[in-house]
Amino acid sequence: MRILPSGSGFMRMLIQIAHWQWRDVAKRNSVHLWRKINKWSLRFPYMLQIEVTNDCILECIMCPHSQLEEKTGYMSFEQFGKIIDECSRHYSLGELVFSGMGEPLLHPQILEMSKLAKSKGIPKVRMTTNALLLTEQRVGEILEDSRLDQISFSLDALTPETYRKIKGSSNFAVAQNNIIYFLEQKHKKNQWKPFVNLHILKMKETVSEIDGFMRQWKPLLGKGDNILVKALHNFAGQVEDRRLEEHICDGRRFPCRQLWEFLYISWNGDVMPCCMDVLKKLRIGNFQESSLEALWNDPLLQEIREIHLQGQYGKIPLCSQCSNWWYLTKRPK
Repeated sequence: MRILPSGSGFMRMLIQIAHWQWRDVAKRNSVHLWRKINKWSLRFPYMLQIEVTNDCILECIMCPHSQLEEKTGYMSFEQFGKIIDECSRHYSLGELVFSGMGEPLLHPQILEMSKLAKSKGIPKVRMTTNALLLTEQRVGEILEDSRLDQISFSLDALTPETYRKIKGSSNFAVAQNNIIYFLEQKHKKNQWKPFVNLHILKMKETVSEIDGFMRQWKPLLGKGDNILVKALHNFAGQVEDRRLEEHICDGRRFPCRQLWEFLYISWNGDVMPCCMDVLKKLRIGNFQESSLEALWNDPLLQEIREIHLQGQYGKIPLCSQCSNWWYLTKRPK
């Protein structure tokens, strides 16, 4: 994965300091220090991925959304509030990201959710969206009152033809114009947050467009904004493997860092230890029946961690087919 412009993480911190965002910087750095001191023995995850809905308006060829067998649903604001209340009591939580099998902007209360998370002291709150629902009104709400730290736009193409081929949609111009409008309004208001990540996946359908994509978008980005050229993955063997040969790693495998740092919460409260587990094959429980702390220390998750520490990845079918492990971690002590 390449990131442009380089050093943007450090740039973001400098921008926050320059604008007196001491609280966010101090909290984030404190969480990172706490992780170093208590590495691999945290009582609570560092990151939560919250799927506020599994509803989506695209049919991406690299996504397993079409395989979902459960009904379409939306997380209630009350349930989200319970999650955030518990998170606010754990100092080790550093990030919350709105993402998953659905489009977050389909949820009518998504911006209220982001505000609640920040009001409860979550250091970094971010969202990934396809930008198709980024109306002028929604842009105004995000810039004025959402308190999002970062927003990621998954555009993934330079041309309408490629967009239609990989996204199953003819709305390329809508997504592109919405992103341009967002960037223009952010610049017009002289705002540095939310920082923007603009995504393009590196796959055979897009590889010829990447240089043009960067040339087109880089001049439009502000300080601390990124273009991310992301390596494709196969959702742990759950979709067709479309990776380029250069991204297929045959080196030594290490235990997956997500098992010690991450939880994925679906719209109905189901909890998984892996962002690839969108079909819930490693479901460890449900937040409505147990606390997140209890699920984080659940015997099933402890067993999965031990299997990874022993290097016996084949015992877990999902892990045995995963192509995403190689850039996640060093071996835990």
